[in-house]
Amino acid sequence: MTRQFPASIFLATLLWVMALVVAAQAAVPMDPLLRGLLDKAAGDGSAAISYEKLVATEKGPQGELRVGVILRLDGGLPDLADVPGLVVGSVCGDIATARLPLTSLTVLAGRDDLRAIEAANLAYPTMDVAIPSAHVDQVWAGTPAFTGANVIVAVIDTGIDFSHEDFDDADGSTRILNIWDLNGTGTPPSGFSYGAEWSSAQIDAGTATERDYNGHGSHVTGMAAGDGSASGGQYRGVAYEADIIFAKAYDDQNGGFSADRTIDAMNYLASKQQQYGRPMVINMSLGGHMGPHDGSGAQEEVVDNLTAQGITLCIAAGNEGEDYVTAHGPAAGTDLVFRVVPYTANAGADNDLALVAAWVDGATSPTVTVSLGGTATEAVPSGQAMGFNSALGYIVIDNASGGTDPRNGDKQILVQLDDRQGTDLSDGDWTIRIQGGSGEVHAWKIFSTMTTGFPGSDQTYSVGIPGTAQGAVTLGAEKTRQSWPSIEGTASYGTGNSWGDAAEGDLAPFSSVGPTRDGRQKPDLTAPGMAIVSVRSTSIDPPPPGSLQVAGGDYWVSQGTSMATPFTTGVVALMLEKNGDLTPAQIKTILRESAATDAFTGTTWNPRWGAGKVDAAAALAAIGGTTGPDGDIDADGGPTVLDVVLLVNHIVDPVGHPLSSEARAAADVYPAPAGNGLLDAADLVRIVAFILGTDAPGKSAALPASTDAPLVKLGAPVPDGQGWSIPVTLSGAGVAAAQFALDLEEGQWAEDAVRVEAAGTVSVAAHARGGRQHVLVYDLDNDLPDQLTIHLPCTESALARPAGLLLVDGAGIALEAAWTSPMPRGFVSVWPNPVGAGAQVRFLAPAAGPWNLAVYDLRGRRVRSLDQGSLAVERTLDWAGNDDAGHRLADGVYLMRLETAGQVLVKKVLLAR
Repeated sequence: MTRQFPASIFLATLLWVMALVVAAQAAVPMDPLLRGLLDKAAGDGSAAISYEKLVATEKGPQGELRVGVILRLDGGLPDLADVPGLVVGSVCGDIATARLPLTSLTVLAGRDDLRAIEAANLAYPTMDVAIPSAHVDQVWAGTPAFTGANVIVAVIDTGIDFSHEDFDDADGSTRILNIWDLNGTGTPPSGFSYGAEWSSAQIDAGTATERDYNGHGSHVTGMAAGDGSASGGQYRGVAYEADIIFAKAYDDQNGGFSADRTIDAMNYLASKQQQYGRPMVINMSLGGHMGPHDGSGAQEEVVDNLTAQGITLCIAAGNEGEDYVTAHGPAAGTDLVFRVVPYTANAGADNDLALVAAWVDGATSPTVTVSLGGTATEAVPSGQAMGFNSALGYIVIDNASGGTDPRNGDKQILVQLDDRQGTDLSDGDWTIRIQGGSGEVHAWKIFSTMTTGFPGSDQTYSVGIPGTAQGAVTLGAEKTRQSWPSIEGTASYGTGNSWGDAAEGDLAPFSSVGPTRDGRQKPDLTAPGMAIVSVRSTSIDPPPPGSLQVAGGDYWVSQGTSMATPFTTGVVALMLEKNGDLTPAQIKTILRESAATDAFTGTTWNPRWGAGKVDAAAALAAIGGTTGPDGDIDADGGPTVLDVVLLVNHIVDPVGHPLSSEARAAADVYPAPAGNGLLDAADLVRIVAFILGTDAPGKSAALPASTDAPLVKLGAPVPDGQGWSIPVTLSGAGVAAAQFALDLEEGQWAEDAVRVEAAGTVSVAAHARGGRQHVLVYDLDNDLPDQLTIHLPCTESALARPAGLLLVDGAGIALEAAWTSPMPRGFVSVWPNPVGAGAQVRFLAPAAGPWNLAVYDLRGRRVRSLDQGSLAVERTLDWAGNDDAGHRLADGVYLMRLETAGQVLVKKVLLAR
């Protein structure tokens, strides 16, 4: 039933009947969750915080309850043989994990050679469109291409469907080197005493029994390293030739990732990196809020320890960006309003609860009061825990009963509302009042069986643990698609629904918001994480609905920062393939400094976007050095047409055009990665491919430097058979080779062959990436015709703009050159189109006389006047997609009209944010 009591009944029936001060402290500080567990076991849980959904427990071989703990060490792991039944999991720095019978917990707490005992709390799981959005396809198509080869992608998650063909090599053998099921039964890995590990040979032999019933882990791993075989490559992951190691730390029976198992999984993967001696990146698409959020938690410290060992960890920021899970204010006096939404109570007692954890800066001693309506508990002093029974439900306040936290010198406050005495918890706005402290208090909703939250939350500080670790690369999520081809037909999920009211390119609404509690910049950046298509485990139980299944059921659609994280993990694998000596700090710096920014992200770090959107091509370009010779024969910073001319001259006349040993080494690029000692046409072709990966070659002057300088004329689109083409005419004597790039303002570059109008033997290589066309023109005689025209096919009548130009003579010397770009008389151009956050409008009235440029909707209403004048000159202006009042126009189709006395030019514009 739904219970909702008026305030008058609060006053009439509220009876505080219990106030219990926690007994004397044990020799070593112990987590209040563990104390609560002991109190409940002793039948005295009146001031105890419930542990069932928060602490890792298991049944031992004799049916005894065992509990997971994290030990803070003081100078190394002591001899714990006197603690009955205790089994150490792993050790990393001054952090150790262990499990032991509940009955042995008091023995452990009585020792004086540990700094602290923490509960192993629980965390939870938090490609065809995403790939081009972050320019991963450019990295795949580059020369050399990077695909993750020889790098290990390691994943800690719910499991992996190792039978899925996306995780196989071309010969059908698995790319998974090892799987460790931490909750499985079998042979444990070296150094551990539990779980079951399988090798690639055992996986191929069919003896592995691990399963991914949740499906999250298979989806995540497919995003990072699946090769897309089941989709013909369409849903290929980022580092699709990387090898994989998987640690299944998820507990299928009880749900969640326990902190001790997660730490063990990290240590296991670090040991595997040492075993294989290859670059590794670890993916952790999981998180929670039980902890200080300042980098001093156990999982955070282990992340930083592994980072110091040279292993990069990519971790999800969390999915609480619109869930009202945080609140903060001055600890000297603040009211944290915590709302319990009207709910249907579960029958019985001790099954409806909500838990809030708050951290207060410094070793001050604030008091805590909880109230609903006009009635409050008594104030609980710092250092005490009290339980209160009432007609509103049961309230527990643990006000730093363990004293100052040894990790950070701060104090933790826990507030639990529950029905342990059989009285349903009342809904409404509960107030947690903090008084008498200093600095700030930050609170998080930890767990709730009903809908709850802080209604006044601004969502800041919602990045989860361990994403708050200093060394982690912490990822938020952006939206990159609105629909997908489901097995039930095309499913379209745009704005205003459960998949998020966000335009393509905007932040996913659920993406958690920084900074950390101690003010550090998290998240680091964002990546595609909404409506992501990736591998579907065949063991998912229950299977996802057909509307979310794609490509015959081999893939499915999911979303979250959990998906943004493996995308970036894959990018890191590509970076490590290029330079396996990169440190985690260098990787994070490169990712942040190369991140793409736009009108959505802003240009500087902010707590929602981080540094911007991950850009794989920019990140790879920022890495110094390559895995082999790169064709930069003249050592000027990269391969260009200058190097082509030098190599052609040497191939045809090695005596007349000798090369130094350094130049020969740079030119010997085929076969990859180190050449074969010969310089021939194979090297020339590969260097040409290198050049076509150059983003914007050379520099193009606005006007020719001299009357004798060669000119490159960019023409207007012309009909070309069944489509259109952009003509580029090169005129001038003494040109041996040319290299240029063009951006197409609308439509796409067609796949038709490039056509050349020229006498003689001219070679043209072209490659389009996105809206940019890269072109290289050369002749084996190093003497291009005095005039030639190249036709570059495109899908529609569209304007192009120069993006780079480099011409060289037969001696390999750059020539002064310039573009000329005569536009047709009268035109309107919008770039980009569709328009996202903004566009550049270029236009020219067909003749002198009054003209007006305006935007109209499809009903013929003028919504924005852009410009007017009387001179027939080309003009350029920016338009942010807004109306005359400055308001953002709704997404849809609009008409850009250039009106003159005798002619109207119309350009269709699509707004799609």
